[in-house]
Amino acid sequence: MRTDARAARAVDQLATLLRSDQIPQSVRSLGAQAQLRLAEPIHLCIVGRAEANPVALANALVGGAGGRVLPEIAGMPPATVAYGPSDTWHVVLSDGETQETHQDEFATLNPYGIALLRRWVPLPVLENVSLRVVTLEGAPKEIAAAMRWATREADMVLWCAEDAAADSTLYTHLPEALQDHAFLAVRSGAAIERAEFVACHAVPDGVQDVSLRDLRDALLAHISRGRREDIDCAVMLLEQYLPRQGAGARSTPEVGDDGVAPEPVAEVVPLPSPSGLDTTADTAEADRVRAIVGALIEQGQGLEAALGDAGPVPVDALLDMCSDALSAAAATAAGQSGTLDPDLAETLAEAADLMLLIQLEGSASALVDSLALMLQARHACEERLCA
Repeated sequence: MRTDARAARAVDQLATLLRSDQIPQSVRSLGAQAQLRLAEPIHLCIVGRAEANPVALANALVGGAGGRVLPEIAGMPPATVAYGPSDTWHVVLSDGETQETHQDEFATLNPYGIALLRRWVPLPVLENVSLRVVTLEGAPKEIAAAMRWATREADMVLWCAEDAAADSTLYTHLPEALQDHAFLAVRSGAAIERAEFVACHAVPDGVQDVSLRDLRDALLAHISRGRREDIDCAVMLLEQYLPRQGAGARSTPEVGDDGVAPEPVAEVVPLPSPSGLDTTADTAEADRVRAIVGALIEQGQGLEAALGDAGPVPVDALLDMCSDALSAAAATAAGQSGTLDPDLAETLAEAADLMLLIQLEGSASALVDSLALMLQARHACEERLCA
């Protein structure tokens, strides 16, 4: 089943679950948040100074056969780009007034009098990802304010820089929570690896350049991985609280006092089981990776049991359990550095480090992120077994 189809199915199942009394009030917010994340596209924020031309990069990434989705003009205001059935332009003026416009009319407007441009475009890529494009200008305080607005509700960041080193003082405005979901695109010179970013790409102005295709592929792969983790978090809740229908079973639903049959319970899409994996990996390494997967699954079962208890969600205790599981996985991987794949060991170490940052937030949202992080670590191990 395609990821977007699984996401749509999980959203429907979560809606059924949230309408029922089968989920404790204490975890209802987690289900609602998982449903919201799956129902919306991934939000990608593209930022950069004017000389790096983040608008041009946005056009190159999603413009497709239709060409530019945003005008590349001086003073270009912040813009959002989302999927829509028809090509639509809205502007929010500096006085707060909102008006519909079109491409030719927009070209006659003073861009410095526009606070925000909203675009809806019928491009398939925008069904999975929406954009917020912001050109950073002004004094440090203005840039900081622009970054706060740009990254609000963002799932990923693409920073477009003319020169990686020249923008180094600005990277402090990148929220720590997004640093594992941030990419750097460098317009001139070689890409410089920075701790604030997942990866750095040198991207010349040529739209058909191989480096741009590499960047697009990297972004889409990250989006796909994040969507899969969101689905797995949803499925974990569904498997815990939404009963599975018997295979091939047919039953006549009981009719209530109001003469209306209750809504049928949807079938849960199960998580893949690692026990059925065919592996060609080295036996010693495979055994150690299976041990890590087993430990993550065991801790996951403990989390499910804790979530099923009545009363408020013990967020801090559950975050501690996630942290312990990932730290143990990273320690096991580090202790087997001679036989374990170094990329996998690094992935587990990064997951453990990120978990420490997530713990500091201590919210229900952080708990969802920590569950996704555990699933990501498990997937990395299972993919190694399948390699």
